Amino acid sequence: MTLLGGNYDLGVVKLFAAYAQENVYGVGALDQKDYHLGLTAPVGSAGTVELSYIRKDDTVVNKDAQQYAIGYVHKCPSAPLCTPATAVEQRQCSQVQSVDRWQ
Repeated sequence: MTLLGGNYDLGVVKLFAAYAQENVYGVGALDQKDYHLGLTAPVGSAGTVELSYIRKDDTVVNKDAQQYAIGYVHKCPSAPLCTPATAVEQRQCSQVQSVDRWQ
């Protein structure tokens, strides 16, 4: 498996990017690539908005998927963080597959 990622702080906005590739041949073969782009931006003094895009390409069994996500992190006085988030995922096959949300 190959994983490459990084982030860059532009001051007001932080950018994130990652790329992963996994190749396994034989029984249970895998040939997939994952792309992840995201950003965070502060909202007021206690909140941060998160935007994310993930794409999964699988050439063996066509388990392709893509996800768009938006989240909000709020520093709560009674708890470390409150994190409501929502995501829209589009799959190109009927097999069960998860695309994880990052924080």
